[in-house]
Amino acid sequence: MLFEEIYDRILPLWGDTIDFSDGYIIQPERKFKNLKKVTDNSDYFYSKQLSNQWNALEAHIAEEDAEGRLMLWTMFQVFQQHARKKFEQNVLTFLPQEIDKAEIEEQFLKNVREEEWEDE
Repeated sequence: MLFEEIYDRILPLWGDTIDFSDGYIIQPERKFKNLKKVTDNSDYFYSKQLSNQWNALEAHIAEEDAEGRLMLWTMFQVFQQHARKKFEQNVLTFLPQEIDKAEIEEQFLKNVREEEWEDE
């Protein structure tokens, strides 16, 4: 199945809006205490709403639909990255369609190349 077909089938499942208004940034313990107060890329963003949305959607995709499940995971990865950026700008939602399809395709192909996927 082609990327476009999988993308077009899975994207609408996310609905009209990705809401991560309950999100927060988790800063890992640092070896050295410093005065740095700004977040950096090693900090982790978490939104229970976004994670729950992904889990609920995953439950609706058949186990044997490996391509659909991989696309869903890929979209979650990309949406999580965008949610973090938007969160830092005090924006708490975005439309799934506003994410560049090429970015999702790049991540999808990267995920396909990983060893675990090759076993599917």
